[in-house]
Amino acid sequence: MKQVVIICLLCTLFSVSCKSSFGDDEKYVYNEEEVWAAGPCKNASICTDEICLLYQQVWKELFIEGHGLSEDYFDNHIEICGTSMEIRCGTTEFIIHYKMKVDWAIMYDRDWMRVRIDSVSPYAPPLLVPPYTYLTKDEIKKIQIYKIWLIYFMIEEYGFKLPAYEKLKFDSYGSAMNYLAKKANVSRLKFNRITIDPHRNAWILYTITEYDQESHKCIWAELNLNTGETVIEKGSCLID
Repeated sequence: MKQVVIICLLCTLFSVSCKSSFGDDEKYVYNEEEVWAAGPCKNASICTDEICLLYQQVWKELFIEGHGLSEDYFDNHIEICGTSMEIRCGTTEFIIHYKMKVDWAIMYDRDWMRVRIDSVSPYAPPLLVPPYTYLTKDEIKKIQIYKIWLIYFMIEEYGFKLPAYEKLKFDSYGSAMNYLAKKANVSRLKFNRITIDPHRNAWILYTITEYDQESHKCIWAELNLNTGETVIEKGSCLID
């Protein structure tokens, strides 16, 4: 009994040394610079000419309609950080980079939609209007069946609707990483990315960590930020 009391007193007096490494949330800092897809969004700029602004609004409306979101939810959770117009394969495409945030988690993504058919091409859908004519919102919706637009590809192919979450199961990045590290039975994990899995309709945190440098052994651990479910695999590291 005396030993137990002594240990408890030592832990109280020297809480830093006695604290479990799994409970130290402060050692994990959620740094947007580390997110794999942050680069394009960080360096992107927003096109401000009339055509760009028109299709930015069209994209927003179709995104909201396609995923069944409210405009308030979109405005509170999605930030457009880059837009441009590009000509590819006989079509003109509107390209958009955006950041999505729920609670503390941030995901970067890009989307596109073809807004003008410039020529007859095996890579372009059938002409709905004369060549070099910009498409209306309704015309863009009609050509989505050709799987050329990411929003509707996800919706039609997977039945995916963006989950309108407000809160995650874990109250911080640190608590999520420590929970996953404990499940993986390692003292620390290396962040890889956060993304939305269309099959699970959930936000997923991915990590890849080398835990044995001599034998180049790695652990791949992922955490469902909505349910707490984990997937953990070990094997040889992928060496470039």
